[in-house]
Amino acid sequence: MLLCAHRAFRHVPEVEAWRSFYCNGVHSRKKVLVLVGPSGLGKTSYTWSLFPEGSVLEINGANMQHVHLANFCVESVRCIFWDELPAALIVANKKLFQHPACLVDLGHSPTAQFVRHYWLADCVSVVASNTFRLELLSLSELDRAWLLSNTVVVDVTTPLFISPEDAASQSTGGVTALSP
Repeated sequence: MLLCAHRAFRHVPEVEAWRSFYCNGVHSRKKVLVLVGPSGLGKTSYTWSLFPEGSVLEINGANMQHVHLANFCVESVRCIFWDELPAALIVANKKLFQHPACLVDLGHSPTAQFVRHYWLADCVSVVASNTFRLELLSLSELDRAWLLSNTVVVDVTTPLFISPEDAASQSTGGVTALSP
């Protein structure tokens, strides 16, 4: 029943360019896609629609103080979707979010008892945020510069899904691209 309720999504040129580059081939590091906009515009469903079923690991980043990948499976995950992840956590975990072609360690402790190693080169990260632009202002100038050079930020100001009214106008030549 849920599949029947799925809507079609708009074509977003910036996202398609990011996907065609970072979701294909081997890269020494990748940029994070950040979808910024208010709730209710379809950022989460849109992200899920970009990848094959079962290949997105969604992590609730709201109020998160340390990143974790408890349910990560290198064989099946192609996208780690960080919902409402604070910008400061991206900066604090630069290597993880660049998805390098090497193992990334998480869970460091004084005894190294909880360290886990992850191969992230075969997937990408997408962050959906209502407050990313505001959070940038609270970062140091160096951290803000790093974050902006290592992300593709797309401002979502209109719904990403195509409404029945939009579908009707498309059949008569309406515009389908999202204006960032």
